[in-house]
Amino acid sequence: MSRSLLVDSLGATIAVFLVCGLLKLAVFSIGFLDPVHSALHHVGLEFDNHIHGQTRAPLGPSSSSICLVDIGKANRSGIAAMLTAIARQNPRLVAVDVVFDRKKAPSDTSLQRALAQLQQQRKLVMASWLAIEGEAGHARSELHESDAPFRLGPTGYTNFVAEESDGVVRHHLPALPPLGDAPGDTLSFAARIVSIVAPATWQQYGNHRAAMKANEPDWILYQQDQRLFSRFDSTDLAPGSARLPELRNKIVLLGSMAGAADPYVSEDVHQVPLGDGTRLTGLEIHANILAMLLDGTHLRKIPDWVLWLVSFPLCWVLMMFFAWQFQRYHIWFHLVFKTVQFITAALIVLVALLLFRFGHIEMNTLPLLAPMALAVDVLYFYEGFARWLTKRSWLPKRIPYTTYFDDSHAHH
Repeated sequence: MSRSLLVDSLGATIAVFLVCGLLKLAVFSIGFLDPVHSALHHVGLEFDNHIHGQTRAPLGPSSSSICLVDIGKANRSGIAAMLTAIARQNPRLVAVDVVFDRKKAPSDTSLQRALAQLQQQRKLVMASWLAIEGEAGHARSELHESDAPFRLGPTGYTNFVAEESDGVVRHHLPALPPLGDAPGDTLSFAARIVSIVAPATWQQYGNHRAAMKANEPDWILYQQDQRLFSRFDSTDLAPGSARLPELRNKIVLLGSMAGAADPYVSEDVHQVPLGDGTRLTGLEIHANILAMLLDGTHLRKIPDWVLWLVSFPLCWVLMMFFAWQFQRYHIWFHLVFKTVQFITAALIVLVALLLFRFGHIEMNTLPLLAPMALAVDVLYFYEGFARWLTKRSWLPKRIPYTTYFDDSHAHH
């Protein structure tokens, strides 16, 4: 291998990365060079749904510690009776996915008493609703909570602010910057629960989030079997029920699950990427997020700077081959380049999918594919620049310079 080939291929590789950097600094994005990005966002995300549908959270212990209680059509007195029955079983925590207002006359104070009892035991998390108004970059967020006297205990927003435009819930946003005078970050429903029942686990997850961009959503790794979550209704909580002891030392999520069985009820039912048009209620999605966070099975992401470092030697090796092919067998150059580009891109995408599917690792393919997509165009410009330098009439003749692209290396 000639020294000029090494030098020129290195120079062309540096030029490729300079072009990538300039494009990143420009007003437009180089994301259009990433075929995976285009496939996911311009073909209805069917590919993503298929891959995500096959990617589930590994079986962990937390799913068996979460119980779902369906309030059905119960009124406030009925919900109070459920909370009282749950509290008697000494649960680990009770999270209420209901926002109460004062539109109904508080003639019956049983609900207030039931909530206050759980709050005194520090076993209560209440729901809130995050309203986001305005366009991206100028959005204004406002947190809606239960009205007094039901505003008890810490809260977490229950709506899925990271929901895709096609209505499929693939991501969750666990925290937002503080809103108003509230101390600390504004946490989601599942995140608030984890911060209380497993503060060490929440701290570890915070380290994972620290490496991500601000307000960047996380993937949801849904459980392998949704039946792992124990489900209860009002009859299971009736006095003398044999199922009541199952609630002992469990995390209990209480809310409406009517839409799971009733196709005509869609107020809190969402499409999820589990295949076959699977729909889950908001309470079930919160349970999946909660189990994922408690088990520490969140999706890890390879930092982009690592991928750019890996991309440089890969691009250099390909550039040496392209330069050799360009100079020696120019007539076949474009056919060979397209073939190598297709095979390399397919291997990169395959590695990304395997890491996502089996390792729960997300890899941004753009740093690997963008330089390869620009390689040949930059190589043409670099060849002309290198030939121009060989004339170097304006350089001292004592400075030696030869290029691999002179006629001595040509062989057609």
